[in-house]
Amino acid sequence: MKITVAICCLNSEAVLPQTLTTLRANTPKDIEIIVIDDGSSDNTAKIAATHGTLVISHDKNLGYAKARQSALENCSSEILAFIDDSCLVSDDWFIRLEKLWSVAPDSTKIIAGLMEIYHPQSYLQKFQSRHNPFLPLPESFSRSNGLFAKILAYLKGKRLINAALIASFSNGNVSLRADAIREIGGYDPRYSIGAEDEDLASRTISHFGKSAIYFDPAVVVNHVSDPSLKSFIKRSYKYGRSAALRFRLEGGFPTIMPIPAVLIAVVAIALALQNYLVALSSILAVPLLYVARSSSAKYLIPDGYLLFLTEIAHLSGFATSIGRHKKIALREMSSL
Repeated sequence: MKITVAICCLNSEAVLPQTLTTLRANTPKDIEIIVIDDGSSDNTAKIAATHGTLVISHDKNLGYAKARQSALENCSSEILAFIDDSCLVSDDWFIRLEKLWSVAPDSTKIIAGLMEIYHPQSYLQKFQSRHNPFLPLPESFSRSNGLFAKILAYLKGKRLINAALIASFSNGNVSLRADAIREIGGYDPRYSIGAEDEDLASRTISHFGKSAIYFDPAVVVNHVSDPSLKSFIKRSYKYGRSAALRFRLEGGFPTIMPIPAVLIAVVAIALALQNYLVALSSILAVPLLYVARSSSAKYLIPDGYLLFLTEIAHLSGFATSIGRHKKIALREMSSL
């Protein structure tokens, strides 16, 4: 079974060399690697070419979904695997992936693997390792946009699971049957700023059934995480923006994050009433509100405040994007 690996890039010259070197070292020599240069202004395309990849360059930045769609359109293999530009495959990543696909039933259309933080050193990197944002949602969570499903997903949070069916995945370590994904229209180009993976998962399950997406944590790639606080906040803000886009396109209920919303309201009311003791007590109680998601009592206080900051950034991204009234075009029926 032939597998093509694709990497979507935008100004990736700082991270791409290590990603491609590691990929070449741990995959067959004749493997096809596609690099989608989505409008970079640096040397991304030149670096990709020196590593013997097929480079597809966009004249301008078209966004996540169109970049992945370009990879799908240029894939000649039965299986198309995606990794991110800052991800390093493990030594046995390809071997395990190849074996999984060789025994996968026809009902399996997508296989996702685990993304881990690469050698976490700073506190922020270790925090992300404890609260991995790249974990999949179990199949039991459903991708429903209903209020109950949203609240349940928030309260449970993401947890590392054993090999099982899932409801969503991260595009940083996923492989798919190319023809099956083409059958459902591929990636929706309207998802230019993210959530294209959630949309694809939802449509795949809707079309092929709940057994269509499988997760195996033994298929590992390591995400080289930026240790800066700015990058940490920016990532959460970006997730909020993509959540707003998905809400605008699909409706239902928006992202549910009651803890920061309620806390901000309580503090605002307390300050308005000049009850500074209640306001201060509410702020100090933040970590206790995240007890269920704390991986260890040792990290309860700092992790609680970081989770709060993560959700504030997410809600900020959601709020700034949901207020944009630019009309989103309907997807052409010919591509469905």
